[in-house]
Amino acid sequence: MIVFTAYIIFISDNILREVIRYKNKAAVFNKGSHDRYSSYLTALFIYIVVFLPFLPFSKEGQVIYTYLRIFGLLISFAGLLIHLHSLKSLGKYYTGMLKVSTEQNIVKKGLYKWIRHPGYLGMMLLSIGFSIATGYVFIVLVTSSLYILIYGYRMYVEEKMLTDHFGVEYIKYMRQTKRLIPFLF
Repeated sequence: MIVFTAYIIFISDNILREVIRYKNKAAVFNKGSHDRYSSYLTALFIYIVVFLPFLPFSKEGQVIYTYLRIFGLLISFAGLLIHLHSLKSLGKYYTGMLKVSTEQNIVKKGLYKWIRHPGYLGMMLLSIGFSIATGYVFIVLVTSSLYILIYGYRMYVEEKMLTDHFGVEYIKYMRQTKRLIPFLF
């Protein structure tokens, strides 16, 4: 039941993300010139996280206690809420692929007041919470490692794109905020 609930939370994020994109009349899922395949990597990450528990070798090793698995659900649900809040804050500027429109401004409302990538924080909590809820240490380690690699690359590419577009204004914003975790990193 815990794993089923984790899947419901994870799938809800994908459905609600598209609802938010539609309601905000956000840009379509077209590749931006600065994307550098980071969107494809994040999509691959989501597929790996979702299907990893079905692979036989993923269930080898230490099992996580039930109370920690329930805590994983709570982390995942918090990630869902943070991710959706960040998408709503971006409004029409939310896109699946990295790109900037000419009339776009730096979004500084909501969680964007404190961190530059609240959507990625939400995805981190959602995916790592999901992996904890599956109950296997191996899945948590693979998910965490892939998150660091793939989303670390995506944040680097996105910040370069935004610095190229907004220049000094974005550099100033970077100095005023943390990248992913408020007051820490």
